[in-house]
Amino acid sequence: MLLAVVRLLLGIGDITKNVVMFTAFCIAAFLWLGTVASVYSTAHHYTAWYFMVPTARVMVDGRQNIGYVHVADAGEFGREVVVTVRQPWKAETYWIALPTNHRATVSGCKSAPRLPVFAIGDLIQLSDFSSEGETPVRPPERGVVSGPKFVEFTADGNRVRAEWL
Repeated sequence: MLLAVVRLLLGIGDITKNVVMFTAFCIAAFLWLGTVASVYSTAHHYTAWYFMVPTARVMVDGRQNIGYVHVADAGEFGREVVVTVRQPWKAETYWIALPTNHRATVSGCKSAPRLPVFAIGDLIQLSDFSSEGETPVRPPERGVVSGPKFVEFTADGNRVRAEWL
């Protein structure tokens, strides 16, 4: 591959060679800056990366259901789990925050991206996925129970449990 690029550059004129080299430099600089920005924002907890758990099972009222789970580790701050329960007519996503020293919270949101990895941070906020308008005066009791490899809560009157290996 490198040999082919060298042969290509040797066989073209100076102006075209300069344009190709400048374009390659701009692309490399853009990729380098993006990588540095991603590493910096992740290291300083400005961005959280959510990874799909391929071994996850989603159960509703004790019955196997179609769905998927994303998990983000926030280090000393705890972790967040995004559980999407899929039905033939709709998908419901729940954002579960599991802080280390506070009570767990559950909020409904729009359907999470069905990607193996996605990021939420300064540019893309949780509110971009939120489907709930104003926060109700008395939010519903979710009864969150969690462990190292599972989370269980009440959603719309049904008990949802997500577990993974």
